[in-house]
Amino acid sequence: MKKTDLLEALGEVSEKYLNEAQERAEKTELSFEAENIVMGVEIMNKTSIWRKITPAVSVAAAFVLIVGAVAFMGRKQDFSDEGSAEDNTSATENNGIPQSGEVEFYRTPVLSVDEQNSAKAILDKSYENLTFAENFVVEFPEIDSFQTFTMTVKPNISGKTGYELFDEAVEKYFPDVYSEEDKKQLYKGTGENASGETISGTFEKFSEEFLSEGAEAPFMFMTDHRGMLQMFGNGGIQTMTGTAAFGLDYTDGQNVGMYCAADENRVIERVHIPLIGFESDMEYSLLDGNVKLTDAIAYTEDILTNDFNTEAVNPLLVPDVYDAWVVDMGDGIYGYHFTMTHTYNGIRFDAQPMLRAGSSSPVKDKYCKEYDNFPGYAFTIENEKLDSIMSVGFNLAYDISNEQTHDSMITAEQAAEILSESISESAGLVIDRAEFMYTPYYEDGKNGQSPLTVDAAWRFVGSNTNDGYSYLFYVNAVTGEFDYYKYS
Repeated sequence: MKKTDLLEALGEVSEKYLNEAQERAEKTELSFEAENIVMGVEIMNKTSIWRKITPAVSVAAAFVLIVGAVAFMGRKQDFSDEGSAEDNTSATENNGIPQSGEVEFYRTPVLSVDEQNSAKAILDKSYENLTFAENFVVEFPEIDSFQTFTMTVKPNISGKTGYELFDEAVEKYFPDVYSEEDKKQLYKGTGENASGETISGTFEKFSEEFLSEGAEAPFMFMTDHRGMLQMFGNGGIQTMTGTAAFGLDYTDGQNVGMYCAADENRVIERVHIPLIGFESDMEYSLLDGNVKLTDAIAYTEDILTNDFNTEAVNPLLVPDVYDAWVVDMGDGIYGYHFTMTHTYNGIRFDAQPMLRAGSSSPVKDKYCKEYDNFPGYAFTIENEKLDSIMSVGFNLAYDISNEQTHDSMITAEQAAEILSESISESAGLVIDRAEFMYTPYYEDGKNGQSPLTVDAAWRFVGSNTNDGYSYLFYVNAVTGEFDYYKYS
């Protein structure tokens, strides 16, 4: 597909905006060939953000995510080169890591947090094929039971309600910035009218069709030099980007795009935030003065928990900071980049570790489940103010059903034994931590068009000294099933 063909297909999108996106991609040394855009659309079609968007709408709306499609192109793709999933079918060929499967196990009652948090039971044992890091820890929440369940993306709301939520979000994130006349020109949508016909353009032009009786809310977006906002048809906020950080990197007044400060500036600190508690005196100078990392985390979790309209998100899914990065913005100014997941009943959801802000490269065994664990992020460069968010809102826009409660489980010690028994003696694994988490995945190779099955599992984070890859190992807390994938 040529650039001109893409422009013609997108209709309302200007060539100037595409050029800006191309320049930004080149700055980060990423390819901006049309194939990457197509790949980005394919990736998005596999994930929850596009489940309620028709193919025609996804092609048109994909341009709004165009920089994200390039920067995030490592998301959930298959690999066909050396070390790909098709080549990793035996322990010998895969450095001692076998295909996924089950081993014998026994379950015990859910233990108290004090008992489970101690890694002593694991470290006291000798494993020929496992080495535990000096600071190895077991992260287990304070619970006496856990659930398994199904998650289904929330349905689209009405066009009228969608417009109201979008306008409310604009005023919340950009108070008193946009006049009513600005909104007429900037508010755009891509969706279907009540007759099922695809429409794309400004709300001023298509207001009757977008807001008519029976019409669902479209994918809505707006962008100019003062900010950007995107919202899906179910009310889930996809992206909000302000100008505090963007203006430091781009000083020529161009439109705000899919910008991530941690992608375009040096990350000087990376800190994992345990669910079981985090204490630190770390403090950096932001735009308006020194702010402690712990204070920034507390504010971010609080504002994201209470900020999203409950018509759009599930209030039982609570935003949660998983990793914190310190970003050097230059001239003595820093920002905090937070990798975001969420919790349910106090248990954290699986989040794919990110070696770079916008992408990671999973290499999955062909038997590995299709995990849906790509995280969101939030960024702050001012005290008690978020400058950007990505993928947080729609990650919370799910309904929960088919819930089953479990009061017995495989313990961390038993899970470590299953892990050791599931790999060869020569695997050369170093394990950094074990975490009890919810693991959402698609059944039978299905993707973003299907509900998510959510199990509970022990996740071991480690690396293999034989191949240089990092690994995530899963031991299902109910069935004892073993699963894994590696990433770089």
